[in-house]
Amino acid sequence: MKKAVIYARYSSASQTEQSIEGQLRICEKYANDNDIVILDHYIDRATTGTNDNRIAFQTMLKDSKDSGWDYVLVYKNDRFARNRIEAAINKKTLKDNGVKLVSCTENIPDTPEGIILESLLEGMAEYYSAELSQKVKRGINESIIKKQFLGGQVLYGYDVVDKKYVINKEESNIVKQIFSSYAQGTTITKIIDDLTKQGALNKKKQPFELRTIWKMLRNTKYNGKYEYNKTIYNDIIPAIIEDELWNSVQKRINSQKRIKKQINNDTLFILSGKLYCGECSSLMTGNSGTSSTGNTHYYYTCSGKKKKHCCTMPNVKKYDIEKFVYDVCCDVVKNGYLKQIITIAYNNYKEKAKHNNVLINLNTDLKEKEKALNNILSAIENGIFTTSTKQRLLDLEKDIETIKIKIDNENKKAENSLTLHDYEEFSDLLLERIEMNEPFKDGLINLLVRKVILFYDKIKIIFNYSIPSQENDVDLSDIEEAQQEYKKELSESSDSSTMVTRRRIELLIQP
Repeated sequence: MKKAVIYARYSSASQTEQSIEGQLRICEKYANDNDIVILDHYIDRATTGTNDNRIAFQTMLKDSKDSGWDYVLVYKNDRFARNRIEAAINKKTLKDNGVKLVSCTENIPDTPEGIILESLLEGMAEYYSAELSQKVKRGINESIIKKQFLGGQVLYGYDVVDKKYVINKEESNIVKQIFSSYAQGTTITKIIDDLTKQGALNKKKQPFELRTIWKMLRNTKYNGKYEYNKTIYNDIIPAIIEDELWNSVQKRINSQKRIKKQINNDTLFILSGKLYCGECSSLMTGNSGTSSTGNTHYYYTCSGKKKKHCCTMPNVKKYDIEKFVYDVCCDVVKNGYLKQIITIAYNNYKEKAKHNNVLINLNTDLKEKEKALNNILSAIENGIFTTSTKQRLLDLEKDIETIKIKIDNENKKAENSLTLHDYEEFSDLLLERIEMNEPFKDGLINLLVRKVILFYDKIKIIFNYSIPSQENDVDLSDIEEAQQEYKKELSESSDSSTMVTRRRIELLIQP
């Protein structure tokens, strides 16, 4: 039985997520009709086909080497590419890897005539793409000449009447308020608070958000300038913000950018996203301040002070807390703790490999199909044989063969798994790299540390035992547990006042 993968794509211009489902359905039907087993799907969403700079597409090409596939199935050839040169190059890559591209809706014979037909279809796809691009550009240029609305979401502060921008009086007053407040030094957070108290809402009838205000302050349309294709037009949209106020706001924005850039370039807050307040469970974020002598100081502060207005955790100096955590990480690596972490990490990795849900489900399906097949064979042995029995027998045999191929594919993936030696080699490399420099310090802490929980007299470090998931880790159960332990220690201490001046470290190696 032949093996294949499906490649599907839709562009952002005129297609939706539903078009992917349609492509997959057609390709799967083609595979079923032609006794082909589908091993995997590669999908690019909202991606143009005029070039091959597509993540799933490039992954598919890379995976085709030594994959054991026979085909890459596509709904139509234009899903693969709309550029004849790149299509030819990438088809050759597949061919060199022993894989053939198959269109499931275009009946292209494997003959010299088929080559001509395929080239014609590719040429038509490229022509359509170029023609569509020209039509879009012509339409936009025509709208610019007529000073018309170019489509999309209507900007706050404006309405569209007879395809032209007009100022919305009520909304424009809010826009002017936002710009004036910011120019006078008001923070965006305070501006949002003022708007909320006024009951001001955006176009979607929702409260304003920080990123929305930030975009508004930089949007040149409010100053009457409409930029398209690197050209600025001054007569398409009426200005709400006059030049003097606009320039004042941009001056402040640029000043803030320089400060932020300087902090980002010169000062890396290594514990951002990892450091939590032991009192209120909030994240502690990096900040800076200038003393009366003009010196800049960097520190972490509890975000709960602003949000909950009840936290009393003091700020902690950036250098002190980062050096403390880094020193502990170095101790973990140098004094053998890392071996424990490596062992736990590898055992966890093996445990996950054992519980391969795809493989478990395939084996379950295989047992059920084999049981059903045995029942059919028993019926035949007892003299029960009809047309439907024969068809059921053929279907089960085909299903069993398909499942076995998929199981073999999963097992091949498992063969390339990491070994304990790989983990140990990595730990040895880590030992060689222990040195006090900012880039490595950041990397070491990011690798080893999952959370740092700060109390008045205690720091609790929770280490990683596995590769962090792509999703943001917001589980606060370990922080709650640390808080309970801390309260217990306070209640059992005979002299709690001495704990405020004492610092100790508790190393935890746990999931």
